[in-house]
Amino acid sequence: MARRPLPPGTHGEITATKIGAKRWEARCRFRQADGTYIRPRRVGTGKENAKENLREALVKLAEEVRGGEISRDSRMAHIYNLWAKDVDLRVETGDLKANSGYRYKLWVKNWVLPRVGQLTARELEASVMTCEKAIKNAEAKTSKATAGRVKVAFGLMCQFAVRHGAMTNNPVRSTDKVSQQRKKVVSLTVHQRRELLVKLDEFATKRQTNKRGRSVGTQGRVWKDMPDRFRAKLATGVRVGEIIALDGDSVDTRARTVRIDHHLVAEEGKGVVRTPGRKGDAPNLVLKYPGWSHETWLRLKIAAGSGPLFPNARGNWIHPTDAAEQESTALEACGFDWVTGHVIRKTVSVFLRSKGLSVEQIAAQLGNSVAVVKMYYLEEEVENHEQAEALEGMFDDEEDTG
Repeated sequence: MARRPLPPGTHGEITATKIGAKRWEARCRFRQADGTYIRPRRVGTGKENAKENLREALVKLAEEVRGGEISRDSRMAHIYNLWAKDVDLRVETGDLKANSGYRYKLWVKNWVLPRVGQLTARELEASVMTCEKAIKNAEAKTSKATAGRVKVAFGLMCQFAVRHGAMTNNPVRSTDKVSQQRKKVVSLTVHQRRELLVKLDEFATKRQTNKRGRSVGTQGRVWKDMPDRFRAKLATGVRVGEIIALDGDSVDTRARTVRIDHHLVAEEGKGVVRTPGRKGDAPNLVLKYPGWSHETWLRLKIAAGSGPLFPNARGNWIHPTDAAEQESTALEACGFDWVTGHVIRKTVSVFLRSKGLSVEQIAAQLGNSVAVVKMYYLEEEVENHEQAEALEGMFDDEEDTG
């Protein structure tokens, strides 16, 4: 007969084993709130001493399962669960954007918990190196940008622990700074832009049928729209998350403008939600588009009606993560796997700069600050021409004014 599972928050028989001179180890099975088992252990100078130490630890583990109180001996996995509920509450009350809350939890769950989940708050607070390793791991496997986001979310969880008495200090604040080094600005040349659009058109046509030559129907809609999605991005310079949030009413073909005033958010339990305003509460944009893209916008507007300009196979909003993956798939198939969403935005900024537009004008087009455009979207430029000209006279003879 199968052994009956333990109720959550309870433990099995405690056993003790001698592991050295005057040193015993007690252990047992303990069932957590999610139904999984752990095997807590404690050591002591004698058999009963080890068992007593384990019983004390089991009392604290049981408290984690039964209630919302945390202490210095609470495991970080338990603290995460309570912090996640606090994040959800802040989203419900409007104190935190839904997308931000979702991402904070995701970053901690994916990058932090696997490394620190079974540590107590006391143990984690005493080991800045452990915190740093979790952040460095995210950097090594993804990017500095992701590592920076993981550090922010990790720090928020630890600050929650500080507020509730489980920690005295936030160990994440003492970790090494995630430096954001300036990267070379990579953009598409005019030849590459033309080649990319031609290959995207070919790719889109190919994806309308399966290997047997049969039509894939609505499943091919996303790929059919892919060339137009890139034309729209090259015509405006806006992010993919803003492009896929456009509907037919966002485009005014008479005025030849497109209004960027929504973004898409993936909310737990709700799916993809079109949210008013741009990401990060940035000001809305009304951009006039170039004449070469007019037919594209007109075609998209007619097909969309009042619905999404770039719908998924079911005619609904595309999930932001899916949109990025779809673009990566298309770019790789076209031999442009080195191109990212930022490369398209940088292509727009570099092209506009080559036409003599000011950094301020480019920032207005991209919807970024001047500082961000200078840092990430344009190559470093000489900004002291007049000063250098004045310095030419450093060793000229001065006129006698006496």
